[in-house]
Formats: sequence, structure tokens, C-alpha cells
Amino acid sequence: MSHETELKLSLTPAFVDALLHHPLLQQAEDQGSKTLFNTYFDTPDLALQRNRVALRIRRAGEQYLQTLKTQGHSLGGLHQRGEWEYPLAGPVLDLSLLPEGAWPVSLEQCLEKLTPAFTTDFVRHQWRLHWRDSDIELVLDQGKVLAGERTQVISEVEMELKQGQVADLFSLAEQLAQDLPLYVCDISKGERGYCLFLQQEPRDQAVPQLESDASHEQVYEQLFGYYLNGWQRHWEIYASTGLSRHLELVRSHIRSLIDVILSFAAVIPTPDKTVAQQLSLLEARLSGMLAFRTIQGLTGLEHSPLLKQERLNSREAWQQLVDEPWVGALLLQLSAWLVLKQWRLHADAEQQAQQAASFIGS
Repeated sequence: MSHETELKLSLTPAFVDALLHHPLLQQAEDQGSKTLFNTYFDTPDLALQRNRVALRIRRAGEQYLQTLKTQGHSLGGLHQRGEWEYPLAGPVLDLSLLPEGAWPVSLEQCLEKLTPAFTTDFVRHQWRLHWRDSDIELVLDQGKVLAGERTQVISEVEMELKQGQVADLFSLAEQLAQDLPLYVCDISKGERGYCLFLQQEPRDQAVPQLESDASHEQVYEQLFGYYLNGWQRHWEIYASTGLSRHLELVRSHIRSLIDVILSFAAVIPTPDKTVAQQLSLLEARLSGMLAFRTIQGLTGLEHSPLLKQERLNSREAWQQLVDEPWVGALLLQLSAWLVLKQWRLHADAEQQAQQAASFIGS
């Protein structure tokens, strides 16, 4: 088994050419492109999905690869998980290749029922580069998720840490995000495939359960991560569905994130003033896009011509906002702040003591 650590980002297809010609990639080792066809398997009652396990066969040319991925851990767009990969002679699963203990015990009786559930087919362009003290593989994936007649566009950038420091993944992403609208991506291709297959939206993240002996820092991390990930997820869902309630949830999570930063300011150093200003600006622009929702809620006249037009105007304003690199860069900066615990670099001795102290006992 290997453990992969990667940062997932989404990129609007209109900016792909700008990425391909970006100076950083011009200096990287271009390893070419290949078309990948991926079939994901599950039982009729989706036992693998319930256990947060993904099983697929990938075809690249005449080569086949069987991959099992565990749930792992995702925070701030950084995905860390275990995976088992084995070459196959053809497009048929061979579960005998998987080592004992790879499957959750609850799945062992379901393996004979596995059938194809959905596919993800895309062209992958791959680069290798040395950034700071790390060896990083960067890929651009362009294609589609397919489940029956339903499809969804894939336009993603993934950065996998081959050797080095997680901080360098964020540093590289932030450098690219100065010029390109790159967005931290929390919803995997597999999760998107299940959503298409089931014709439903991605599941909500679990509400954090705070331990009674949690420290100030632990509570801060959980709340900060909850609202940041919620912002990321609902931003992605709105991008694919256009449902305004998800844009309202983005605004709500941003407001709550600001509240967390301000509430803990005496104990946890705050990000720089530029971050606070950008969060407030972003919240204000989203509020402008959502003004029609207030009238809609009061009148119940969802199909009013005026409100229909305002909904279209809102979507256009959001698309303009998406194309502005500072928004994605802000998300990346906050994700790095959380994942790397960057507040520790700015805390004095008194704050360090307070961070370690019990939240409830103070």
C-alpha cells in the first residue's frame, strides 16, 4: 500500500490555455498526455460508498490498472489516503490481488456482487517539477464524469507530493493562483460520480463534535475547518447546479468563518489584514447577488419575470467573480493557514499557553 498526499484544485475550462502557457509549467518537465478511462465498481446497494471505499479499473491504451482507495483524510483541499494498485491483464476485477485487511470487514460478504456504477473519462497532461525543497507531480485532467445518460465536466488540477513538504504544495498552488482562478476542490471525481449515479447532491459534511477536554486550538481548528470546507463544498455544488441556496450557504459559511477568526483573536493570531478585507468584500459581493432571494422569500413568487431575470443576473455576476484569481487565492491562503497551522508562527508565549489550555475550563 502507498499513501498519496495531493492538493486538488478546479480550473474553469476557459483558463486551461493560460495554465498550459504559464511560466512555471514552461520550466517544468513535460511528461506528455494520455487518455484515461476509469470504471468504478460497487454493489447494488452501494456498500462501498457507505464505507467510503473506492474501487476502479483504469485503462490507459492497452494497459489496465486496478486501484482500491480508502477514505483517508481531507482538509483544506489536501487529500491524504491509502491506495493499493495492481496491473491487470484485462478489464476484469481480480480481488485476489488485494492484501488481507484492505477491505473493511463489513464488505467481505459483498464482493461477489460488484458491478460497474459509473465512469470518469479524461485526458491527463502531466508535469514533474522541483519546487523549493520538494518533488511535485502536477496534472491537468479534462474530460467527463458519466453515469448513464448524465454527465458532468471534469476540469481539475492535481498536485501530488512525491517527496518533500506539504507547505510546498500550497506554495506552488498559491504562486499559480496569482494569475489563474484556481479553487480548492473538496469533492473528488468518485464522489461526483456517485452523485450523478444517484441523481443527488453531495452529502453535507458532518457537524464537528467537540470533546469536553478540547483545547482552544483544537476547537478553533474544528470550527475553522468546518466553515472553510463548507464554503468550498457549496461553492463547487453551486458551480455545477446553479441552485441559489448553495450560494446562500457559501455566504453563511464565510460570515461564520469571520466570526471564528474574530472570536479567537485574543488566543489565535489572525491572518493578515488583507485576508479580513477580502473576506468582507467577498461576503458583500455575494450579498448583492442574493438580494433577489429576500424578495422571493417574502413574496413566494419564485416564477416572477423580475425574479427570474435577477436570478440570471446573479449567476452572471457569480461567473465574473469566479474568473477573478483573488477569490481562489484567498481560499488557498486560508486552507494553508489551517492545514499548516500557520498561526503558531505568530503566537507569543502567552498565546501559546492559552491555545493549549482547555476551552471549557477557561
